[in-house]
Amino acid sequence: MIQERRDCGGNGDGVACTARDEANRALLSVSRARLVAERLRLEANRAGNWFGGDLTDDDAALGHVKDKLASLDAIDQILARDGDRQLLLLDMSRERAQPASGGGKLGRADAVAVFVPGLSATVNESQKGYDNDMAQLQHRAELENKRANPSQHVTTATVTWIGYQAPQAGWDLIGENSVVDKHAAQTGAARLVPFLQGIGAARDHDAHLSLLGHSYGSTTAGLALQQKTGVDDVVFFGSPGVGTNHVDDLLVPKNHTYYIEARSDPVGDLGRFGIDPSHIDGIEHASAKESTVVDPMTGETRHFTEVTGHSSYLLDDSTSQYNMSVVVAGVPQRRVYDRGEGIGDVLSWPLPGTYS
Repeated sequence: MIQERRDCGGNGDGVACTARDEANRALLSVSRARLVAERLRLEANRAGNWFGGDLTDDDAALGHVKDKLASLDAIDQILARDGDRQLLLLDMSRERAQPASGGGKLGRADAVAVFVPGLSATVNESQKGYDNDMAQLQHRAELENKRANPSQHVTTATVTWIGYQAPQAGWDLIGENSVVDKHAAQTGAARLVPFLQGIGAARDHDAHLSLLGHSYGSTTAGLALQQKTGVDDVVFFGSPGVGTNHVDDLLVPKNHTYYIEARSDPVGDLGRFGIDPSHIDGIEHASAKESTVVDPMTGETRHFTEVTGHSSYLLDDSTSQYNMSVVVAGVPQRRVYDRGEGIGDVLSWPLPGTYS
């Protein structure tokens, strides 16, 4: 049943997506009213204190309250967008809001992709951009499945999961929530596992479930996958390590673990949480370079752009986004992989077929 804890509303993993969404939308209003009351109380305290909030914790507390109210505003804006938006997680009990929001018919879609972002991910600064990225990926995945299987109509849904306190750049470099420590990833993984399990448990038929992990989020995802989650495919990108040096530790079907590393991405070479994933035996590779693909069935030629550095893997019409879209669509045999070190690689796919 849906949990009744006031800070965690409709976060009962395994509960139907529509019920979770309804409960969490109700929690938005409850949380806003509570935070507004707390803001007014703190502002009154400051006004009645000769030194304002300088000699108390009121200034810091007021800042946290305002940040959380801004988070609720950002979530409201996401939910107001087109595309069957649903709020699957809303935890206001920590320093920063921890939501998971999705687009598409999550309870009925044939394919579901869950994205776990990493360093500096917050609702206020990141969630709306990630929601755009996932909406574009959802669209691309449906197109790629249609190209591979013209007679089928396969639907896709996507989720952005910020269900943990992702390390923050600048001031989160020491302590247990540091980006150089795996504590936050371990805590996040413990929350991500039941979330992923709940996607399958809430449905009356199985979906092709993909997990996408970027940066520190790839470490969180890798640790989660060391337990049974029901994930069919995983794509790590820009990873400082996936929590293991052995692909067999990841409980994903064999040959269904993929890695993308862009040129000039320093994080991909850190090997902080396991060796550089590029060097893990058994991981399948996909390109981030500029590419041209030719469909042997139609003769259509398409061009995709290169991404470089650490933060552009989800850029629309890029090779890296294309590669993620075919994995999410269940046709990873259509991915582009690097051939040598040149730019402008050309790939002709095998004949399209149903992927399982």
